[in-house]
Amino acid sequence: MLNIQEIKTLEEIKTKTPSIISLYLNCDQRVRTPEQIRITLKNLSKEIEAKADKRTLSKIKDYIKLRLKPGTRGLAFFVCPKIDLWKIYEVPRAFFNQVVCDTSPYTRPLIKLLDEFERYCVVVLDKEKARVFTVYLGEIEERKDVFSLPKFPGKHDQGGWRQARMQRHTEVHITRLINSIAKQIFSFFRKNNFDRLIIAGSKEVLPEFEKNIHSYLKQRLAGKFLTEMFMPLKHFLDQSLKIEEQVERQKESELVSKLKESIGRAKGVTGLGKVLSAAQRKELQTLLVLIGFRRKGKVCDDCGFISIIPQLKVCPYCKEKMKEAEDVIERLLEVALEQDAKVEFVKDNKDLEKMGNIGAILRF
Repeated sequence: MLNIQEIKTLEEIKTKTPSIISLYLNCDQRVRTPEQIRITLKNLSKEIEAKADKRTLSKIKDYIKLRLKPGTRGLAFFVCPKIDLWKIYEVPRAFFNQVVCDTSPYTRPLIKLLDEFERYCVVVLDKEKARVFTVYLGEIEERKDVFSLPKFPGKHDQGGWRQARMQRHTEVHITRLINSIAKQIFSFFRKNNFDRLIIAGSKEVLPEFEKNIHSYLKQRLAGKFLTEMFMPLKHFLDQSLKIEEQVERQKESELVSKLKESIGRAKGVTGLGKVLSAAQRKELQTLLVLIGFRRKGKVCDDCGFISIIPQLKVCPYCKEKMKEAEDVIERLLEVALEQDAKVEFVKDNKDLEKMGNIGAILRF
């Protein structure tokens, strides 16, 4: 799992000459076809071959063709044949396409990703025990160092007052268990500072547990689901990602509302033409694009100017010849990421659709 310690370990790798290649690729298959990804890699091939070899480039191509997962939006390769370095990270956020060759891995995009991405804590419990997981960058990890729980009282097969007494002991135990889990998960939060909480478990204990969690954690509660303790990791990951998707849709809706407010204060623009103008002035702070939105246009390979004017033949800035582009949105995304702007893809939002499928909140 990608974390800050992993990045620190990467940064410790050194060579005497600039021979470590750091390759970042935008592999977001919601807006980019496999062919577009291959073309991007082809455009970067000369830089890769100059410091590595054709075999390394071939391995990268094979990985993208055969092993790229559907949910991957960003790929980071760190390779150096001289020291047998071959590290790959697949993440659910797009990167700006670039190759950097140096004496150590270029990790700034990964550090930025860790800073922005939300970490989820998932607590699963029943009447006897509890489990806790962290879900981060599309991966799940069980933490077995969090809880120290009271033992469940032994069962009694005799009836009468002894059985009633046992029932009371069981109820007291469940209350103690819930209180203990609630306190320990808050302690875990104070040490690890996760962004959002998901709770899950049996219907007998889940409502009571929700009442007992600390007010700070209630503010971070993203969702809940019914489940059994014995379910496999993939089940907990799938359920958590469903909730994460719902949170993402809510965030998108809030961003579109913020965009509408920004327009009223002259701090936002909508429509591809105005967004391209803002990108040219390097004013992009947050770019919002409706998933599936594509537009043909023209680009200048020399200075990066993008246009949707069909008649434009020469770049107005550097006077170089403009080239046809099947999708200027792809080039715009690269410009936004290069400007360190946030890029948010929005799914099925009627408001953004009415605003031209695209908009931007500006820096100034």
